[in-house]
Amino acid sequence: MNAQSQGQTLTATGTVLGAIGFAGIGAGLVLLLTSPQQGATVALTPAVLPGGGGALLRSGF
Repeated sequence: MNAQSQGQTLTATGTVLGAIGFAGIGAGLVLLLTSPQQGATVALTPAVLPGGGGALLRSGF
């Protein structure tokens, strides 16, 4: 497998996994926002990870 072929494979894999991740985030937000508000708590915190970072959304029911 040459470098160009490997790059194309990894690009396609990354695109698919990214789309799955965004779909999961969307589904989670829909469930969170449409759930009954009976003492639910939500926290959004920054995440510093090796090689990058992001955000964590935590919820308690």
